[in-house]
Amino acid sequence: MTPTEISPAPAPASPGPRRGKPPAWLLLAIGTVLGAAVTLAIRSQGVADSGSKTTMRSDAQPPPAIRTPEKAPGEEKSAEEETPSVPDVQAQEPGTEGGPGAPAGVPGVPSAGAGLAPSPTILGTLPIGPMAPVNPVVIDDSAAIAERDKAAKAPTMLTEIRISVSPAEIEPAAAKVAGIAKEAGGSSSSFTEVATKEVKERRGFLLVLPAKKLKDATQELLKIGIASILDEWIGPAADRAVRVERPLRDVLHNLESEQNALLDRYLEDSPYIADVNERVEAARRELARVPSAAADKAIVRVYVGR
Repeated sequence: MTPTEISPAPAPASPGPRRGKPPAWLLLAIGTVLGAAVTLAIRSQGVADSGSKTTMRSDAQPPPAIRTPEKAPGEEKSAEEETPSVPDVQAQEPGTEGGPGAPAGVPGVPSAGAGLAPSPTILGTLPIGPMAPVNPVVIDDSAAIAERDKAAKAPTMLTEIRISVSPAEIEPAAAKVAGIAKEAGGSSSSFTEVATKEVKERRGFLLVLPAKKLKDATQELLKIGIASILDEWIGPAADRAVRVERPLRDVLHNLESEQNALLDRYLEDSPYIADVNERVEAARRELARVPSAAADKAIVRVYVGR
């Protein structure tokens, strides 16, 4: 038996090159490049659109003015009609036609201010109607000022007379003094200089007389009891007012000093404190009763007593 030849089995085909997944860094690089390209394309398209819009805006005509219906004569306008309308103007890029810094009549020519932000536009309306001044100043009449200065500098007269009479003759003498003032066309008011620790109480009168009647009234006053002129003064009205009040102010000052000294030694319910308090209040009342007189009036202070 002839042995059968057995041929060897064919060798298996060799496999081709093996394909694997791309590495991660390659995918990341491809994605980054694609993203940058898309972003650049979008920005380029936006710049082109902006340029076309600017050119179209520069060629556009200004909006027509708004006309409001006319009002009948004498009819008031509303607040909205009084306020002028401001058209809405879109801001343009610097250096372009109509933009800030662009030369007039030369479209598209950049100027020295190209690239700078446009200056803001200040809008608003002015108040309508009369406006009060911020710092109102009251201007006095020059004639009134001159009149006051003249009255302040005008010479005034103050005469001081003392009439010595006995205690029983004080009331009749006081009646004669008041009668002389009335006959001269003036007025009289009594006063009392309250007694202090150093000065006794004195009674007197202030006569306000027409300046032309001063001489005659003085002669009549000197006929009462034993009378004498203590002082005759002529000067500005302001100085005369001080001289008229000075004796009463001196009395009040002395009483207040006496009051303070007693308060250092006695309680407030002491009879000494009560007495000085009463005299202080009396002196204040007498000072408040001093009459005022115009510059064309003469004042005579008359003391009646011993």
